[in-house]
Formats: sequence, structure tokens, C-alpha cells
Amino acid sequence: MPRGPWPVRTVEPSGPRDAAARLLDDALLLEHAGGVSVIELASLAGIETVDETVTLWHLDARALVLAAPGCAADLARAVDDVACHVPELTAGLRALGSPRALPGSDHDRFFAPLLAARRAAHAAQHPAARLSAFDGAAIVAAMDEALMTFSRARWPRRAPDERALLEELRERCEPVWGALRRVDEAAAAVRQDTGKARFRRWHEWLTRVREAFERADEGWQATLPALADGRGRAGRFWRRVIRAGDDR
Repeated sequence: MPRGPWPVRTVEPSGPRDAAARLLDDALLLEHAGGVSVIELASLAGIETVDETVTLWHLDARALVLAAPGCAADLARAVDDVACHVPELTAGLRALGSPRALPGSDHDRFFAPLLAARRAAHAAQHPAARLSAFDGAAIVAAMDEALMTFSRARWPRRAPDERALLEELRERCEPVWGALRRVDEAAAAVRQDTGKARFRRWHEWLTRVREAFERADEGWQATLPALADGRGRAGRFWRRVIRAGDDR
């Protein structure tokens, strides 16, 4: 992806000023005769392009207008690609990758849809592809398929117990499904906002994605008692009693 330089002219109260715009991982540099102006991407709420101008909107509602004849679209696209990145999402989780979470084939299958989405988002070159990587509805369907696999494996010849276990697993994972639905809602807001609040919407989406990982982390830990209990429906009854006691 090109990082510049792009020839621009700043439109400021003090008058126009010619500059060369260069993009770093965390800032846009405007190099001019008087020195270098640094615009931190984290300070921006959004970006708009109209004809041959690019407007950078700050979180405090200030705006910097850049006249960029012939390169406005390329400059805006590059800033958007870098500002709308996907950082690390799993730091601090207790179950994902922790020996205490009893990792194994079930653990890996449970988290596989989320981890595949994370890999795809990190590999994507543009924000639209990063949003699409975290398709909440598709992730819910894949994780629910994992729960069905767990239930069938534990009760291959006892359909009532298989259904009861699946119902319990789904109940315990409902917070995960809810978090993933909110990821889709936040993604829709990003797609709809192509202007002055786009980056703000992007960070709200990232918050929802992090929350989905956190709920999945908690969901896996919540499913372990059910997955480890071989008493079928009777075990489910006693797990409910124990959980009710813990909630008091």
C-alpha cells in the first residue's frame, strides 16, 4: 500500500500551505517549509473526501482540510486502511490457550471459528475485508455446530441425553451469541458511516469484537462442567442446583 508522499495544500485560517503528506503506522505527517506537522491517527474521528479535498475530523470536532488534486481518493483510502486496523484481541483471556482451561480437541474446535476470523482480519488489506472476516452470524453457526458435535460424541446412542446436553450448552453460550450479534450490528454502523465519525465507529466495532472474545472465553469455562459430566439429564439437574447455589 502506498504511504506517500502525496502533494497537498492545507486550508487553514492562516492561509494555504503546500506540504507533502506521508503516512506512518500511527500518524500522518505533513512536511512543509516550516517543518513537520504530525497528526496522530488515534486523534481522528473520521475522514471525508469531496471532489479533490480530504477532510480529517478530529475527536474534538476540529477539521483539517487538505486540497489534494489528483490524489485525494488515494490519500483518503490509505489513511482509512491504516487507521481501521485490527489489533491483538486475545491478550488477557483466561481460557484461550491456557493449560488451566483444559485445552484439547474440544477446546480447539470451540474457539476455531473466532480464531479463523481473527487470522482473516489480520491478513486482510482493507477495512471492508476486516469487517467481513468477523461475520457474527457465521461464527455463531460454526460454534453451534461444534456444540452439536460435542453432544453427539458424548451421547451417540441416547438421543434424549444428546438433546438435553445440547440445550444446556447452548444456554451457557447464549452470552457468546449475543456478543456476536452485537459485532454484526457494530459492523453495519461502520459500513453506513463513510465520513466524519467512521473511525469512532470502527473503534466501537473493535470493542464489540473484544467483548465477543471475552464472552467466548467465559462461555468455554461455563461449558466445561457439562462436557465433563457423564450423568446425562440427571447430571444436568444437579449442575443447575449447584449453579443456583453459587448465584445466591
